[in-house]
Amino acid sequence: MEETAFEGGIAVPTWLNSLASAAAEHIHGVDILSPLGCHCYHNRARDEFELTVFASRTQIIGGHMDGQEVGSSFDVNLGDVMDLFDEPPRVGWQALAKGKEDQLGPHVSFEGTYMGQAVWLRILSQSPDRYEHGRNLNIHTLKLDDLW
Repeated sequence: MEETAFEGGIAVPTWLNSLASAAAEHIHGVDILSPLGCHCYHNRARDEFELTVFASRTQIIGGHMDGQEVGSSFDVNLGDVMDLFDEPPRVGWQALAKGKEDQLGPHVSFEGTYMGQAVWLRILSQSPDRYEHGRNLNIHTLKLDDLW
């Protein structure tokens, strides 16, 4: 995954990038998995790092679905993700969005410590709307084109 920066231009700690990459290894596409993205936030009030991982959407080009965006089907090995933490994390599952303002929607979450740091990792079932699609599928050529 690409290195990102927190608000204010502060670099994301190397260990947090390591956790994002390790979690991504346990996300397995049912079909051809679209590019994965992540968002990081340091909740200073709780001294906790929030890490959100998601599969991007695919935009269809051509045919009767031209312009539509679809999610990527995948499985997550929850046990392997739990094993990334220093101690067994608190695990949760949100089955549906909690309302129109809920940008995360359905997801699994893991709250615990990683390399001694408090972390709240969430793996979303779909990419948040605010992110552009990460891949195109041309129906006429059957070519997948990763955009990020």
